[in-house]
Parts: sequence; C-alpha cells; structure tokens
Amino acid sequence: MSYIKVVLDYFNILWDILTYLKPCIKIYLVYYAAMKTKCEINGCEKKHMARGLCVSHYLVARARGDFGVTKKCGYPKCENQHYAKGYCHKHYEINRRNGSPTPKAEIVRICSVPGCGERTTPLSEHCKFHMIRKQKGKDLNRPKGNSGKLNHMWKGGVAQYPNHYEMKKNRIIVLEMADYRCHFCGKAATQVHHKDLSKDNHSIENLLPVCRKCNGIHRKPSTSKYKRLYGGNLKEIASILGCSPVTVMKLHNENRLRIHIPIPKEVAAVLW
Repeated sequence: MSYIKVVLDYFNILWDILTYLKPCIKIYLVYYAAMKTKCEINGCEKKHMARGLCVSHYLVARARGDFGVTKKCGYPKCENQHYAKGYCHKHYEINRRNGSPTPKAEIVRICSVPGCGERTTPLSEHCKFHMIRKQKGKDLNRPKGNSGKLNHMWKGGVAQYPNHYEMKKNRIIVLEMADYRCHFCGKAATQVHHKDLSKDNHSIENLLPVCRKCNGIHRKPSTSKYKRLYGGNLKEIASILGCSPVTVMKLHNENRLRIHIPIPKEVAAVLW
C-alpha cells in the first residue's frame, strides 16, 4: 500500500506542475504559431506545416533530402532550383524526353544537300525546302528559285511583245507619278496606255495611266498574238494543221507550235 501511495503522490505533484505551467505553454504555442504561420519559401503564402515549410514544399524537400539546403541545376549556366536527377524542372523534362538535357534547338544539323547550309527539320536529314522536293520526287541538286529557265512555265523566252520587262518597270513608275488615277476619267488606274498605239515604245513619256475601261476605249484594235507570231489567227492555224484550236493553244504553250509553223524572221529578230 505504501508503494501505491508514493506513486499517487508523484502523479499528483506532476499534475500540479503541469497545471502551473499550462498558461506558459499556451503562450509559447501561440507565439510559435504566430511566427510560423507561413511557408519560408519566397512567394509561397501557404500555411506552415513543419521545418518552416508548407505541406507541398515539405513533401518535396523530404523526397529530395535537402532540408534547408538550396541546390542548383546541374546544367551549365543554369541558376534554377534543383528539381530531380540533378537538374531543374525544365532540364529534367528535356532529359526525360530526349535522353540529354541539351535542348534540340542548340543541336544544329545542316541539310545534307551540298551547298545548302540550311538547318534540317526535326525528323529529316534535309531542310524544309529539300524535304518537299524529295517528297515530290524532284532533283535535290537543282538550284533554288523559279525565275527564268527555272520556272515550270518557261516558254523559251517568247514574249507577246518585245521589251516586256521595260514596260512593266515603267508602268509602275507612271502609275505612282499619277497617284494611280486615270488620265481620262480620274478613276483608279491599274493599266497604262501607249500614246502612239505602238507596243515597241515603252518610254515613260509614251505611257499614260488609265483604268481598264478607258484603256479599252483608246487602245489600238487588238491583234491576236498568233497573228503577230505566226501570221494567222487561231482558227486559220488550226485549219492549216488539221487540228482543233485547243490543240494549237497547247502546242503554243509547250513551245512546239513554231516547229510546225516557223515564226517569220522579222518577228524573230525583234523577239530574240
């Protein structure tokens, strides 16, 4: 009985001490909670859970084992915070997808066609231009561009009238000088009219800015290009060759009509 009494007295004394210290403990807990209400990570407003961190940052830190230690990404010149596998979140994802933390944009591959020098597409050994050519079955070594003889519509240099390039260049100059206003009616001008009604003189002094309607009124009665080049209109040439006008047009577009009907020497001298 004496032993039990001693134990009871001991617990009574301990209880009295806890009762006495209870206000102090309560004040300390309130003070601690007030000092540790938010996560210590900059920019994080979540409530504190343990070790100065909120639930999210605490679980991440516990998984990494770096409480209180801020690690940096292992990729050169990267100052981002460590995420996993020695890298930040960005380089970790790149390493997971590509097997290397180096972004593909930094891995420069040049088109395999000699003399190209352009970067390749992600899934090809060629640049975009030569990849499309390869898909269409075209020659990869053909020069770039589609002007002149490289154009698929090239007709051997035959124009409807001589000095076509000069006319197109001076046309823009004349239209800009007139503020794109017709010389006859004042409406919007998109074409030019030859004063002397000749298609050989394309000087700026011989051109007038006109609209489509006025150009049709004042221009010289049109002559068929077949008449100028081959000496006969479309129907006459078709009757000579014994074929349809459509066939004549096709032969002309393929530059084969002059094999059957030679272009007169005086016309060829002007064209070439």
